[in-house]
Amino acid sequence: MPRWSVLLSIVLLPNLSWAQTDKSPPPIPSLLPMQQVVPAALTAPLVNPGMGLYLAGTLNPNDLPPEAWFSPLLQIGYFRDDWSVLEPDAEGKYRFDEYFGPIFDLWVKRWQRRVAFRFMSENMHSRRQYVTPKWVFDAGVPAVKLKGLYTKEQIDPVFWDDRYLRIRERFIADLGITST
Repeated sequence: MPRWSVLLSIVLLPNLSWAQTDKSPPPIPSLLPMQQVVPAALTAPLVNPGMGLYLAGTLNPNDLPPEAWFSPLLQIGYFRDDWSVLEPDAEGKYRFDEYFGPIFDLWVKRWQRRVAFRFMSENMHSRRQYVTPKWVFDAGVPAVKLKGLYTKEQIDPVFWDDRYLRIRERFIADLGITST
């Protein structure tokens, strides 16, 4: 008998003996009573407010025509950008108004939709050499040189460096204060 079948027998036999003596599975504890929900049949798309479809970072008003079938489904605009776009020159010297102003004018005021943001410290799709602002490295944060998809060289931080973490945490805190 091959070695694997002996091992399989050792694993399965206890389970088979249980199955032969007791036909019912062990009870599953339930914290909430079971409830069956049968939604009404629809021919229109199912809308899940605040979830589901989003439109990736556009500032073109023609990208969300009100008569398009997907228009009522899109509740969120998603913007993903490099950290160096918001704080390119020096610590605490932000371009919040310049960056967020056009986005909020179109998405929040005109389209009455929500927006989500992501600001990256590393982005192989970026066309910038510095996704993390250059001044961060000038402040002593160690760097790793990589090849980007669109750049010959991209300078990325050592993410566990204490200086990097302190600067990045401050950026995140300032971003949160600004957006309230």
